[in-house]
Amino acid sequence: MLVIPPRETKGRQPHEAEIAEPLRSRLQRYLKRHRPVLLRGRSPGTVATDTLWVSAKGTPMSEETIYRRVAKATARSGISIGPHLFRSCAGTTIAIRAPKAVGFTPAVLDHGNPETSERFYNMAGSLEASRAQSAVLEQLMRQLNKPARSRGKKE
Repeated sequence: MLVIPPRETKGRQPHEAEIAEPLRSRLQRYLKRHRPVLLRGRSPGTVATDTLWVSAKGTPMSEETIYRRVAKATARSGISIGPHLFRSCAGTTIAIRAPKAVGFTPAVLDHGNPETSERFYNMAGSLEASRAQSAVLEQLMRQLNKPARSRGKKE
């Protein structure tokens, strides 16, 4: 379980979530193998930290460092995605792939107000509109690329 105390969440509400595989096994490996090694790299006199993400110096990673690491890692797959965009992706994915479950979006995104999820994170309407526009443009392009005779025009 991922348990985040209220002082560490945006809405100052506690957050608990089950971590899905394969993320769970990778997180366990980080906690058992890598994090202890990083903590041993602390400078003398540096206070031990209980934060999850630790720098090579054994100190808590800053938000900026985490942002840059996530963006760099996702860029290797073709597009750089910052941590906050994952939230938009989650809300939109729920709306598109499981519209009957869209009521769970505020819980997934830890929003106290469902309107926040809908207003800021559900881009499904925009996506559907852009898909419809693309379909119309593709149809127009196909019609324009047909020979004049098949469009009903006389030579």
